[in-house]
Amino acid sequence: LLGCLAMASCECWLGSGPVHVPSREKPPLLLEEVIVASVLRENCSKVVKLLRVLAPLTKYRYVKRIKPVPQVQGSQASNEDGMKLEVVVCTIQKREGGGWLSQEDRRNTMCQGEGLWSKVPPSLKAELAPLVKALRVGHVPALAPEDPDQWEDWNQVWPVSYKIPPGKVAKKSATIEVGEDERRKMAAHLGLARDLAHRTHNKGCRNAAVIVNPETNEVVAHGVDETSSSSWGGGEDRTPHPLRHAAMVAVEKVAEGIKAWAAKRKRDSELPQDEPYLCTGSDCYLWREPCAMCAMALVHSRVRRIVFCVPDGERGALGGSFRLHALESLNHHYEVFRWPLDRRVVE
Repeated sequence: LLGCLAMASCECWLGSGPVHVPSREKPPLLLEEVIVASVLRENCSKVVKLLRVLAPLTKYRYVKRIKPVPQVQGSQASNEDGMKLEVVVCTIQKREGGGWLSQEDRRNTMCQGEGLWSKVPPSLKAELAPLVKALRVGHVPALAPEDPDQWEDWNQVWPVSYKIPPGKVAKKSATIEVGEDERRKMAAHLGLARDLAHRTHNKGCRNAAVIVNPETNEVVAHGVDETSSSSWGGGEDRTPHPLRHAAMVAVEKVAEGIKAWAAKRKRDSELPQDEPYLCTGSDCYLWREPCAMCAMALVHSRVRRIVFCVPDGERGALGGSFRLHALESLNHHYEVFRWPLDRRVVE
């Protein structure tokens, strides 16, 4: 019944839609200074082969070596089609993987009076000089693009490639879109979390958590913040406890359900023998962003996804204050979504 009521009323207080909270923000466009050579088309393949051997851009594999540039007909290094070809030679600073190879090349630097040629590795200079027309300082993105939008924008600086290798997932900053059917399910469960939090507000509740089986869309368990009104042992003595946050209470109820199921399995040998581990594969919906303790508990519980409405810029562990799900050392990672409230509700 609560789910039906939430479905009917959620449209008036939820914002436009869920926003994926990646484990980190997309990196900004940072530029690396490079030496760029103007090359005639007939020499371009020779130059590129030479650079691949003597000055590979191992740290910048995403940078395309050649860039066609529109040029006034008849100008230096211009081709018949009016395009000038420019090639990345190496980074200006002697960076590992930036076209600089041996320690000897790094020591033989900055010969006075030679301009940009003094910044080219000596082992490469003798081979390259007869094949190029001029050198200039250029810029390439210092990092690889992490999504198609970055790829399109950063290509305006210098051509770069964007490719997700087969069998790999997108970068941790890549966003995830949510379909219309999934949005409706999210809204309904968030509505239930909101209703639970508001119904118990006078008891000191500040948050509510709803754990859902995404395969059946059934609510497995729910809990409210009991830091001000917890009930130990089911009796009348309601003693506050600082650890009984909403997510902790909900996970505890899931554990109790598994314990009861295990006891039933002992009495009935026909039941499946595989015992589920806490919230494996489940989704957790919260009214407020969880703290570090709750976010970590949900990691250990193996939830699949967390969705919340109200951010917490002071203590929130999933984007508000920091992003716990960005830690590489965690043995489990979940996806995080925040569904902002409607602006009118916030105001």
